[in-house]
Amino acid sequence: MNIFENMGKLRELKKITDKISSQEFSSISKDEKIKVTVKGDMSLKNIEIDQSLLNPENGSYIKKTIIELSNKALAEAKNEMKNSTQQIAKDLNLGI
Repeated sequence: MNIFENMGKLRELKKITDKISSQEFSSISKDEKIKVTVKGDMSLKNIEIDQSLLNPENGSYIKKTIIELSNKALAEAKNEMKNSTQQIAKDLNLGI
């Protein structure tokens, strides 16, 4: 592969990572009362909590669920980035 092909692949990789960075990944609790949304750049975008949960006795449930959903949504974003960039990295012999 020559340098111009590599430059093209690097541009393609940049386009893919930019696209994924702007995508959103959401995870919803089993009872559908809490939803966490992260962006592909691994930043937390939004947390939605059903009003029926907003009372003191639900505090630990809300905290635990938000952590679990955030980690799940972030894992989805990471997997999308990995899967989308793996082939280009392989073509460039980057060993990723």
